[in-house]
Amino acid sequence: RLLDVDVSGVVHMANTGKTSRFDLAREVAVAAGFPGEMVRPISTEAFLAKYPLPARRPADSELANIRGAQVGVSMRPWENAVQAYVPGLAQELGLKSLANQGA
Repeated sequence: RLLDVDVSGVVHMANTGKTSRFDLAREVAVAAGFPGEMVRPISTEAFLAKYPLPARRPADSELANIRGAQVGVSMRPWENAVQAYVPGLAQELGLKSLANQGA
C-alpha cells in the first residue's frame, strides 16, 4: 500500500499490463454484460473524422508506475481491475446487458 511507505509528492499509479484502446473497450463491454463483438475496430483516422477531438492523442499512451515501483508498490493487472469495477458501474448506471433484456 502506498500509504504504508515513506513517499511524498504526487505519485501517479496505473494498473499493470498493456493493452490497446480497442481491447480495453472490448473488455469493458464484456464486463458490463455485453458481447465483446459489439465493439468493432476502427482506424484512428476514421474515428477522428467522425468524432473530432480538441487535442491529438499519442499513438502509445501506456502508463508506467515508476515512482510506485521505486518504493515497492504495484497494482493488480488492468483486466482484474475492469472485472472488479465495471459490473457494479453498469448496474449503478442501469445498463441492461443483452442477456438480461429479455427478462
